[in-house]
Amino acid sequence: MSDPVATPVPASPDPKSAVVATPPAKEAEQTTILSVPVVPEKYNLVLPKDSPLRPDALDKVSSFAKERKLTQEQAQALLEGENAAVVDTLAGQQAEYKKQVEAWAGEVKAKYGDKFEDEMKHANRFLDKYASAKLRQTLTDTGLGNNPDLVEMCVKAGRASKEDSLVVPGAAVGERSAEEVLYGGPKGK
Repeated sequence: MSDPVATPVPASPDPKSAVVATPPAKEAEQTTILSVPVVPEKYNLVLPKDSPLRPDALDKVSSFAKERKLTQEQAQALLEGENAAVVDTLAGQQAEYKKQVEAWAGEVKAKYGDKFEDEMKHANRFLDKYASAKLRQTLTDTGLGNNPDLVEMCVKAGRASKEDSLVVPGAAVGERSAEEVLYGGPKGK
């Protein structure tokens, strides 16, 4: 009996013959269907409710989308992304400004300490006399009324514009009548 021994396959002198042929794939697997995006003639973009973007942003996004051949859905998503970025930026700026206004208020209170109420009377006297109601409202709405430099200016101007009082050298402290001030005392004394 002979032992089953593997017999070596002689090497082929032609390298192409060593390539194993694969059966052809099904026609459906070979065909890749490419869908061409539908680029609208005009985009029907809608700003999100309460959007801080101006209406002309629609034209800019439409032009950008048209140049890049975006679909209606892609262009709307781009607009909504832009809106979200602007909303986030504005919220961050508003939070930072609110912190600044609060810091100013703290600085003013620290500067005047126990005299804060009295000093604010001087500032308010000045504003009452010279500032319009619209200016006062703007100072309140924007928080600029807490700016330490503005407060200091108003306090100084309020002190300078308080009603003058007549000081007569050697006069007794207290209220005196006009007769006492003009003639040195009441008649008959």
